[in-house]
Amino acid sequence: MKIHLKDIGEGKDLRFHLDREQVDELFAVTGGELTGTDAGLSLNGRVQLLDDTVIVSGALSAEIGFVCVRCAELRSRRVELPLDAVLMPRSSTDELDSDLELTAEDMDVSFYDGEEIELDPLVREIIFLEFPAFPACEAGSEECEQALEAIKAALDTGEDEVVDGPDPRWAALGAIREKLRNGSS
Repeated sequence: MKIHLKDIGEGKDLRFHLDREQVDELFAVTGGELTGTDAGLSLNGRVQLLDDTVIVSGALSAEIGFVCVRCAELRSRRVELPLDAVLMPRSSTDELDSDLELTAEDMDVSFYDGEEIELDPLVREIIFLEFPAFPACEAGSEECEQALEAIKAALDTGEDEVVDGPDPRWAALGAIREKLRNGSS
């Protein structure tokens, strides 16, 4: 999703649609934790250019695929998010004092280089900030509850296994402890 500054003029309507593969590419940085779905991702809005400041406003909607952290099943969730961004040329920061304190409004500014603006990082950031870090099925989801019951049944062996004595994985550390005790006595 690219915008060329020369095409903006006094303002330009934005209409982008990404298919499943393009959304997968957008979310590639997650290592597959978030994926696209057949619904894809749509961005509708408007872009304006004021001097060298670009203002993007609109909305994006997508259905995002994820693995539920509770039942470990592939699920999807629809997101409808506002898109409001201010972009300034990165070169405008060259003249700023390094001791300058940033305000809350300054933190909402993104930067661009050259004569083209790439919206992918902006869209990705908006979704990442709104999407749960540990996504789960909707509370009380029957599908999730059924998957959890199936997992519990698969893990249920019928008898609790009790191991006497220390965990054998600590044996090497125990041997070192004994050597230190015998050597220091």
